[in-house]
Amino acid sequence: MMHLAKIIFILVLILPTSSIAEIIFYEDYDNIPSGWNCSQPIPPRWTGQATCTYDAYGVGHYCGEVSSGGRKGNSLKLWRRNGGTRDYCGYLNKALTQSEFSKHYRELYTRFYMKFPVGWDANLGSGETHKLNRFYIRSTYEDKTTSEFLWDVKGPTFKTGSFAFHNPVVTVYYGDTLSNLGVLDGNWHCYELRVKMNSSGKKDGIIQFWIDGIMRYNNTNANLGYAYNDYFYHLLSPAIGNVGAEEAWLFPTGDWYAVEFDDFVVSTTYVGPGDAMIPPMPPKGITRTE
Repeated sequence: MMHLAKIIFILVLILPTSSIAEIIFYEDYDNIPSGWNCSQPIPPRWTGQATCTYDAYGVGHYCGEVSSGGRKGNSLKLWRRNGGTRDYCGYLNKALTQSEFSKHYRELYTRFYMKFPVGWDANLGSGETHKLNRFYIRSTYEDKTTSEFLWDVKGPTFKTGSFAFHNPVVTVYYGDTLSNLGVLDGNWHCYELRVKMNSSGKKDGIIQFWIDGIMRYNNTNANLGYAYNDYFYHLLSPAIGNVGAEEAWLFPTGDWYAVEFDDFVVSTTYVGPGDAMIPPMPPKGITRTE
């Protein structure tokens, strides 16, 4: 009995006390061969990808490539060039299967690492938006009419812009400009967004946002306008694009720039920085903006 009690005691110590997250999707890009580009077949587990272009001006790149230089191995690089069009190009996406959709997810945590090059300070032009990520919403798996929410940077230039969440009902900003947040330093930073849909007609939705494990925005009484039978359907990988796809990127120099992404996780509970797939509790230290 003493031996059994000792085993139980050890298990209590090593097993997490919080509930284990359901990881809906995970991609570290290390299983995608280095040298993959968006003109090649869609990698396993993904279901689609954006348009793909190759531009031979300067140092030629496909707009989406996987290569070494990630946090541990590979990373997804979305290459953009001064004067190139600002459409969503080179990203990957994941549509939930029917069995995945049948779980009726109404709350998701999206965690990924992103690295902006130091020279990335595009003039956002008339669109005033960098689109970074979007999720599609459906009421049934067969429904072709989808709504969406987007996570963007809004402002006259990238450095003076702010992170923003918006859908047809709500637009919220995350306070400081990107230059004040210190994320334009050429290093990896961890971003996590939590969205919980509201109950029909109630302000009980949740929008929360963390950078490097520090909460930057916390709104627990949001009315996002979704009905009780609306569910997440389509997950895009982190991307970079602009509402004015016909407009050109306007950088201070004529160089090529790659925004890099790594360790993309979609989960039902908080993930946080690091490599652990069983997440800790959400950290404290809250900055709130309305």
